[in-house]
Amino acid sequence: MKRKGVHPLIATVLLIAFTVALGSVLMGWVSSLQKESQSSITNKTTEAIDCNSADITIDDVYINYARNVSRVIIRNSGQVDNLQVTGAFFTNTAGLSANLTNATVLPIVLNRGEIKQLEFNITGIMTSCANFSKVIVSTSCAGKKDIFTRTPRGC
Repeated sequence: MKRKGVHPLIATVLLIAFTVALGSVLMGWVSSLQKESQSSITNKTTEAIDCNSADITIDDVYINYARNVSRVIIRNSGQVDNLQVTGAFFTNTAGLSANLTNATVLPIVLNRGEIKQLEFNITGIMTSCANFSKVIVSTSCAGKKDIFTRTPRGC
């Protein structure tokens, strides 16, 4: 009586071929995943190193009651180029914030040592120098910000 089925040698060869093919597909997927992870880690590491030597400084704040504006002079005081200023807040003692004017659009990019000006509309926010609280300027680098609490010029 003759048995039907696949010869054991052929079955072994097919099993090995299937295993090699499956292993090749998995190795390609793992390699691709590893390259994506490495690229992401490299970008984050580069950003963290750059941010380590980044810094922003508010040099001065000027108030012009006749025009209802305040000018805030900022400077990239760190050691990196292309520092992005992503947030700017001008607040009074009641916690109300002035809006940036159309002359100021965020983000602002500052190169090393570069100075730029932010302009705030202080209508209804700053009625006297006594109710000035602070100006905060923040950057795209976590924790890199400056807070100005001195008396502004024009007061």
